[in-house]
Parts: sequence; structure tokens; C-alpha cells
Amino acid sequence: HGAVRSASESGSACDALSKSNRSMRWVVLLLASLMQLGNYYCYDNPAALLVAMRTQFAHTHFGFYYELLYSVYSLPNIFLPLIGGVLVDRVGMLFSLLLFASLLLVGQLCFALGDSME
Repeated sequence: HGAVRSASESGSACDALSKSNRSMRWVVLLLASLMQLGNYYCYDNPAALLVAMRTQFAHTHFGFYYELLYSVYSLPNIFLPLIGGVLVDRVGMLFSLLLFASLLLVGQLCFALGDSME
């Protein structure tokens, strides 16, 4: 009845929507790609610093501690998505996005400063 539309009605609405938002789709695709690039860079940051960390922490069991670093580094990914989902539902997407991005920035700054200090 009211929910059933003719082919001409739904076609024109879809055409108008796709034509008007075509440039926005490219922007969203670009931003999503940059977000993934940043995610992979941040996740593999310890791999880029392997040589510097090996010389800084000359220890006989360095390989074990380096692998332990990756394990501990990945451990929060088990439960934080659940907590993050509840937080997004409670306080909203915009506030959660700003909070998560800020925490990521602070964590990366701490890691970079900690490696640069002698």
C-alpha cells in the first residue's frame, strides 16, 4: 500500500540521491582508506622500531620481551570493542569518536616520546 512504490518513483529518488552524493562518497572512501593506513601504521609501530629497541634494550631475552610486547599490545583488542560499543550507544557517536581519536593520539605520543628518550 503506502510502502509499495512504483518503479518510476523509487528510480527517480535513487537517481537523485546517487547523483547528489557522488562526490561525498569519494570523500568518505578516501577518509576510510586514510584511517586504515593510520591504523596499520600505529599497530606496526613497534616493528619499525625493532632495531632501535634492540640496541637500547640489549638483553639476552630480547626476542621474548619483544613478542610479549606485541601480545600485551594486542590484548585490549579482545574486550575494548565491547566496551566501545556500549559507550557509543550511551554517549553518542560524535563524542565517542573524539574520545577514541584523542586516546589514540595520546598513546602514540607516549610511545614516540618513550622511544626518543635515552
